[in-house]
Parts: sequence; structure tokens; C-alpha cells
Amino acid sequence: MLFKGETILKGLFTIAELALTTATVLPFSRSARWWIRTFDFPRTQLALAGALVLGADVALRRDGRPSAQLVRGGLLLSILYQAYRIRPYTILAGNEVQGAKKPRPETTSSLLLANVKMDNRNSARLREIIAEADPDVILIVEADRWWESELACFAESHPFTVSRPQDNCYGMLLFSRLELIQPEVRFLIEDDIPSIHAVVKLPGGNEVEIHCLHPRPPVPQETAQSVERDAELIVVGKETKRKQLPVIVMGDLNDVAWSRTQ
Repeated sequence: MLFKGETILKGLFTIAELALTTATVLPFSRSARWWIRTFDFPRTQLALAGALVLGADVALRRDGRPSAQLVRGGLLLSILYQAYRIRPYTILAGNEVQGAKKPRPETTSSLLLANVKMDNRNSARLREIIAEADPDVILIVEADRWWESELACFAESHPFTVSRPQDNCYGMLLFSRLELIQPEVRFLIEDDIPSIHAVVKLPGGNEVEIHCLHPRPPVPQETAQSVERDAELIVVGKETKRKQLPVIVMGDLNDVAWSRTQ
């Protein structure tokens, strides 16, 4: 016979376990709705929360009924699945690309990416960061005309520039001390979402293609679906697959490595 406190505890654990299991299952859907695609992001958090809830349930609640075991089993499978999806991006997995043992200056370059958050006005700190890192290529996203003015000083040290400030949080600024070949601003999917594309010529003469992106995220205040974001990433992915040059895709992709799009 269950006391009132035990009944409440049982209900809380059941609700938590079903919620975490549901959050794991929803991304299997091909739906582009934002509230489904949102669960592509917090796989680590869902796995940790699931482990804590399941551990606490086993330790605090003695319930051997088949229904309780079924709910626990579903959560355990969810935890294992989330761990499986996360593992390739942890130290438990091997490296896909070997590190350069003796990088040569003439064949290497350094890049710095910053999402400034358009309404942020602490430009002095960003200038300090850029000066300290001294990168060859600087990409700024969420830049409006105020940010363009505040960072104009870098045009002297990085004379190859592409500027597309906007007041909708999707403006971009690109500064490079290395030569940019055929730089262009493109609107791949939406008329108000720019992207910058160019070929960077390294000091030794080698060339690297760069694609600077900031697609619209699937959140309710932006768009109800992830269709536009997914389409932009897929367009660039297909284009770069056909290229002969090395390719760098950089920016705020508003996506995670383990989503279907990536």
C-alpha cells in the first residue's frame, strides 16, 4: 500500500522519465518544426539528466511492477542512445584529422570568429581580443553599422574586407590580411540572410575556399521551422563537395554536429 508521499514521488519520477524519453524520441521525426528540432541540441544535457533521474529512481523508489520497469527501460535506452550520438565528439573517440606536427607559416592561417550579439556595445573588449589573437582572418556576425564603425580600425591591418552590416542580427563583417580572391556576398535562401564566400590566398600561394554563414535558427521568435537553416547548410555542403580546393565553413551555424543536416 502506497502512502501519499510515495504516490507523489512515483508520479514525479514517472513524469520525468517519460519527458526525457520523449525528448530523445522527438528528433527521430523528419519534421522541421522548431519545437521538435530544438531537441537536436541538448543531447549532453538530456543524457546527464536521464542518468540522474534514473539513478535517483532506482535508489529511492522500490517499484518492481512491469509498468515501472518499462518506463525505466525506455529511459535507459534513451540515455544509451544519447551517449552513442555524443561519443564521436568526446575524448572517447579517436581524432578524424591528424594535427600538424610542424606547421609552416607559408601554408597556414589563423581565423577568429565572433558573434557580437548585435545589441552588445562592448566593442573595446572585442578589439582587445582580436589584437591579442592577431588572426589572419576575422569574421564578425550580428554586425550592424555601429559595429562596422567600431571595428573599422582593422581595415588597416586587414585590408581585404567584405562588409554587409544589417540591423536584423544577420549582418557580417570579414577582415583579412591575406588576399581574398573573388569575394562575394550571397543570399542563398532568404533575401535578408547574407553569407560571404571567397578564396583565401595563403602566403605560400596555396588557396583555401571559405564560406561564412549565419542561417536563421529554428526558434519561435525567428521562424517556426528549420527549413531555411537546413536548406542553407545543405546548399553549401553540396557546393563544397564538388570543389577541388580545401574548404572552411565558418560562422554561427545555429546547428549541432549530430543533427540530420550536418
